[in-house]
Amino acid sequence: PPKAPKAPPAPPSAARVPAVPVAPVPPAEPADVEALSGPDDADVAVDVDVDVDPGIDGGRSTSRNSSITTYGRLDLGTSPPQAFVLVDGDSTFANGGIDDVTLARKQLGKGPALWFRQGSERYIVRDPMLIQSLQRAYAGASDLGQQQSALGRQQSALGRQQSALGKQMGEMGRLQGEEARRIALVAVEAARSAMSAHDINREAAAEAAKAARGATSDAAVAREAAREAATEARRAMQEARSQAAQSSRTRDMNRLASQQAELANRQAALGSQQAALGERQAQVHARAAQQAQLVIARALASGKAERL
Repeated sequence: PPKAPKAPPAPPSAARVPAVPVAPVPPAEPADVEALSGPDDADVAVDVDVDVDPGIDGGRSTSRNSSITTYGRLDLGTSPPQAFVLVDGDSTFANGGIDDVTLARKQLGKGPALWFRQGSERYIVRDPMLIQSLQRAYAGASDLGQQQSALGRQQSALGRQQSALGKQMGEMGRLQGEEARRIALVAVEAARSAMSAHDINREAAAEAAKAARGATSDAAVAREAAREAATEARRAMQEARSQAAQSSRTRDMNRLASQQAELANRQAALGSQQAALGERQAQVHARAAQQAQLVIARALASGKAERL
């Protein structure tokens, strides 16, 4: 707090009582963290529930519900003119729309097989040599996708922690404002009492001066008493400000802010890791998509593509 000014040589005629400070506004609570939506056409790894038809056996078809993980480039809006889906167990590698993935899984079961579409024409390739070349092209895509999913779960957990801390900070700010206002009211009351004593001393000094008519020692005593009263008022205000600054809620607020900063740094680190994984995924999918086009061309030329 600023240093108090020197006392005047004579008691002031009036003193102004400090105004009650307005309580600080608590910080707004952050919005709950939600999953961010990506573009309509993006490299993704998603879980899709489909009805799987493992095939027809003796004229009898069977169907069951299965949850599978799809890696690749999915169009979340209108399906593109051409698409392909490699079904390999519980994993699917695709370049197309969600409808293409759902239909391919339903028709192929768990594969391994390649389903592709050119316009409205659909085909299946089951040749082991052709399928294995695609499996090699997509090697590592599953691992990258699982790493991305793990990072996403970590970011989601951090987001929930940040949201909880934000709510605590909002409540702490509200309570801190109430405490600051209460301390200020106490300080104002102390200042009023001190100023009242100041007025009494000033009047007493005037009476003493009038009665003594030249007895300056009594007037000096009265002036000293007035200065002490003013000093006491300033001390009360300084103590109130010091208590507010060093209150436990202020320390708690600083601690929560430090935790928020730490979580933000961890979020940034996870984001950098996800960006690096995203680049690697894009490279894998680009190479695999080129290989898929070669496989499709060979299957059509050799008659190994079965039209549905």
